[in-house]
Amino acid sequence: MRWQIELFFKWIKQHFVVKHFFGTSQNAVYGQIWLALIGYCLLQSICQQLPKKHSLLEVLRAIQISCTRHLANWWLP
Repeated sequence: MRWQIELFFKWIKQHFVVKHFFGTSQNAVYGQIWLALIGYCLLQSICQQLPKKHSLLEVLRAIQISCTRHLANWWLP
């Protein structure tokens, strides 16, 4: 189980790029870690519900591209 936890945090660090923490307090760091965990769980849930098997990275990239396109359309005239 410990190795699975290590692999999980390695994946989180590689794909949910955290360049800096939003705060320096213990609560701020815990909050950011919880957000990463929630994001990971949501990604896992989406992957399981897809009819075709996709990797977590493929789904994450698709969501990032989709969000970027929708936000760009929303902000630009």
